[in-house]
Amino acid sequence: MDYDSCRSLPAMFFEQAARLGDKPFLWAKRDGRYRSISWAAAARDVRRLALGLRSLGIGQGERVGLVGENRPEWVIADLAIMSAGAITVPAYVTHTVDDHRHVLANSGARAVIVSKPPLVRPGARRGEPGLDRAHGHHDRAGGGPGECGRRPALGGDAGARRRDRPTPPRSSSPRSSPTTPPA
Repeated sequence: MDYDSCRSLPAMFFEQAARLGDKPFLWAKRDGRYRSISWAAAARDVRRLALGLRSLGIGQGERVGLVGENRPEWVIADLAIMSAGAITVPAYVTHTVDDHRHVLANSGARAVIVSKPPLVRPGARRGEPGLDRAHGHHDRAGGGPGECGRRPALGGDAGARRRDRPTPPRSSSPRSSPTTPPA
């Protein structure tokens, strides 16, 4: 792979996924055993989540919070946010409610992806200032990314209110440009 010719991290990821297909990309312990997630499966999940973010109105240069433990779904969500042209705002699962409010409000995040339902605090679901959506993903044993229990993680109304934001400045650097996920 010619790293100098890659225009973004998602472009590099999708190129590798096309080349490596069913080979293991990420590993996670499930039911007491380590199981792999292939490059192809991860690429499929990244595409689905990126398209879901776009369908929610997340656009180029907008911020999306990401609150989750060190796990494969975090990597998939981060790549999906970048693939949608947005900017990841990471936050620790150990933050207090006030810490999350501060990070999300000051970053200008329009949405947040969380790793499990308890992290979607009632305030965030009802409309923290500026936050359009709060959604969850959970581990594959329970149905895979895109669902939080039985509630769809993408689509539907999360009960948060919309707030218009000025368009953030965009970089002219080709390295920082997002990539449209391949179909």
